[in-house]
Amino acid sequence: MPTNFAPPVNVSPLIRFGRYSMLIAGISYGLFWQSRYTKKELGLKDFKAREKAARDERLAKEKAIQSAEKVFEESERYGKFTKTIVVERRREVMASQRRSMINDIMKRIRPK
Repeated sequence: MPTNFAPPVNVSPLIRFGRYSMLIAGISYGLFWQSRYTKKELGLKDFKAREKAARDERLAKEKAIQSAEKVFEESERYGKFTKTIVVERRREVMASQRRSMINDIMKRIRPK
């Protein structure tokens, strides 16, 4: 079932110019803001990566301390371990923390 459409209307050149200029202006506006937001997000991505690394390190330290405390509690409960094992474990954790802090400082002083 064919439909009969009216013949196309001639659009004035001024209207066509206005349409295309608005289209081009909209595309350029979008590109401008997209590039701005992309740069902003990349900066936030770096910041979030640094924050995540610091958070992961802090959580690892807390987990190590909690495991040392758990060993101490088990040693008191069962008498299998002595207090010196817990103290040695805490010393190891503190030494590794110091080493990581020194490495961080050295990286800041002498970037690669």
